Amino acid sequence: MMLVISHGLYSLLGRGVFKTDTQRHLAIALVYGAAAASVFYPTANSIFRGDDWRILILFNSIDGFSLKTLKDISFFEMFGHIRFQPLAHLLIFVRYLALGNNILLYHILNIALHVSAAFLVFLVLKAFLKDTRFPFIFGLLFITLPSQFDTVAWTYHIYIILGTMLALSTIFLVYRYVETESTLHMLLAVLFALISVLLYEPAFLAPASVLFIAAGLYAGREMRLPRRNLA
Repeated sequence: MMLVISHGLYSLLGRGVFKTDTQRHLAIALVYGAAAASVFYPTANSIFRGDDWRILILFNSIDGFSLKTLKDISFFEMFGHIRFQPLAHLLIFVRYLALGNNILLYHILNIALHVSAAFLVFLVLKAFLKDTRFPFIFGLLFITLPSQFDTVAWTYHIYIILGTMLALSTIFLVYRYVETESTLHMLLAVLFALISVLLYEPAFLAPASVLFIAAGLYAGREMRLPRRNLA
């Protein structure tokens, strides 16, 4: 069923049925949401895993809020592994304050963030390729890749999904900065890149991408600009 729907939307995008970007983006977001729901609904009632239980035990033991509490949460060592991801457990703590121990809502949140990440994949590719259909298919593959399944189904890994979103946002904002030369775009890009690193160590690729992509875009821009005749 999802293959039929996806193929139908792919054909409609090629025929130019949607007159505005808003219409195209809404249709793509709906298909992404339906695809994610069809892939991940079997896990919606899965119970917490070991990591989840350990972090929930920590949260349930908190009696009052203080700087020590912040430190204990930020630098909590999961199974004795020394990690530097101070915002990861703070994010999970905020989710705990908002949703309690409701595992179903945890799963729905992970799936919604995963769909958002796929849509950002689409936007980034669309910006660079100036096309809609290939980015749409690539975003759909991002949702359904087996390598993504455990990250989404394992509710503890919400910080990885959010880190992915921030890294993709960084790339998109750098592209927008080169197009518009808006300082706000670059400031947001740097901010999102730094936050993504504090969520998940491998996300150091996000700030690195700022430099490489900006340099590449500027080089391409200089080649496209007409040269002035100084004679």
